[in-house]
Amino acid sequence: MRNKRLRRPAAAAAGTSHRVVVVGGGFGGLQAVAKLRRFPVEVTLVDRRNFHLFQPLTYQVATGALSPGEIAYPLRAIFKRHHNVRVLMADVADFDLAARELHLRSVAGVPVADRLAYDTLIVAGGSHYSYFGHEEWSDYAAEVKSLESALTVRSRLLSAFEAAEQEPDPERRSAWLTFVIVGGGPTGVEMAGQIAELARDTLRSDFRAIDPRTGRILLVEAADRVLTTFPPTLSAKAERSLRRLGVTVLTGQTVTGIDGGGVTLGTADGTTERISSRTVVWAAGVAASGLAASALVGPARSSRVTSSSTWTRPPPASRSATWSSQCPSSQALQAGKPLSRIPLMSATAAARPIVARLPLSR
Repeated sequence: MRNKRLRRPAAAAAGTSHRVVVVGGGFGGLQAVAKLRRFPVEVTLVDRRNFHLFQPLTYQVATGALSPGEIAYPLRAIFKRHHNVRVLMADVADFDLAARELHLRSVAGVPVADRLAYDTLIVAGGSHYSYFGHEEWSDYAAEVKSLESALTVRSRLLSAFEAAEQEPDPERRSAWLTFVIVGGGPTGVEMAGQIAELARDTLRSDFRAIDPRTGRILLVEAADRVLTTFPPTLSAKAERSLRRLGVTVLTGQTVTGIDGGGVTLGTADGTTERISSRTVVWAAGVAASGLAASALVGPARSSRVTSSSTWTRPPPASRSATWSSQCPSSQALQAGKPLSRIPLMSATAAARPIVARLPLSR
């Protein structure tokens, strides 16, 4: 459906501007602010980081292909010419929908007010990886959804080659040169391919005791194919490309255990396999931000929040706040819309009713 242009309302009187708070400086949050910045509203963008992260490329930071500054841009610089937009670096601790206030807490010791009032709230907290109830696995299997975690993965990858170079025992050396990526979605596929290129191209002549090209890169996926949100033909093509790079694709296998020494895999017939590895990357399972999934609507199955086809939810009947939550509808997912478009579509839809409530110029 083609997006209709938002109509510009008349300028509001001084001190009476509608206060909009947008939580989250990702794709959805930026799009919402961009749609509202030219209207007579006071917009406050709240994020625990003061930069926007281009998340689709964090895997390249994790493998050293890009530097952090190439995928991060200051939020204040984006909106520096729009004086009705304010950026606030803070963490959202809770919501008071009845009082129309956010409860804030400090980030990195930066002082912040305890509460922030609003007239309309847009929650664009994004998502995070789910360890399916095994949060202890995160100590051994880092993910690449944030800049900090991508840098952690990069350190572990490069340190693994260094450790293998100095390890005289063949078995322990093999464990250092075995890299396991859990999850065959877009991030997992990209990560596996990038590690293979790192080992077989970038680092192939850098060591004396080891040959990085002998490393094993294993991509583990519980489904019967990788990239399950794409057509089977594309999944097959991606798998062939990975195998040409030297990646071993293990489909139909689930992770049943992760520790400092490796990964345990299980199959549908009940058999298990132990893989010795000192570097595991997690790219499986996506859960909605706790802000939307818990603070606003209560716990949901798989930490997912459902919405209408307009990407919004009305406030609870007993509360006076109006808010919109960034979460894809099942119709959009079934229609096969690219996931990168979902936050942009939802943010545009969230901005539309805000503008509609403002007085229009004649």
